[in-house]
Amino acid sequence: MYEAVRSDRNLYSKNLIEAQDEVSELKRKFGIASLQINQLKDEIESKDTALTSSQHELGVARKESDKNKDEMNAEKTKNESLNAIVQNLKSELTRNTLIIRELNNDYEIKKKEIAKVINQRDVLGTQLIRRNDELALLYEKIKILQTNMSKGETEYH
Repeated sequence: MYEAVRSDRNLYSKNLIEAQDEVSELKRKFGIASLQINQLKDEIESKDTALTSSQHELGVARKESDKNKDEMNAEKTKNESLNAIVQNLKSELTRNTLIIRELNNDYEIKKKEIAKVINQRDVLGTQLIRRNDELALLYEKIKILQTNMSKGETEYH
């Protein structure tokens, strides 16, 4: 019985040592696993922080992109309206150019008409002067004839 108890004790002692070794091995593995868990938690936390900052930067970039798109659309509409204004001004310029050409042609025609009228006036002026000279001569002839007539009448009486 003593032998049996001793062999049991040796067996249990051996089992205890193995169990203690297992416990220490499990504690060591637990420590390693716990360190790995902490490292993974830190890594997850840093990646989560990086993801959050990336999402924030992405949101800011999207807002800026939307703002730039809005500005671009506003500039496009402004550019289109300015192009429409330029087209209107070009068409108005062509109309005004045509009007100016027509007015220049009318001016040249009027200028020629005025030159003709001035020539006619000058011709008429010279004709008037000749007629006046002729009238003056005729009046002098009439005076001479009247004086001759009055002399003739006085001699006749």
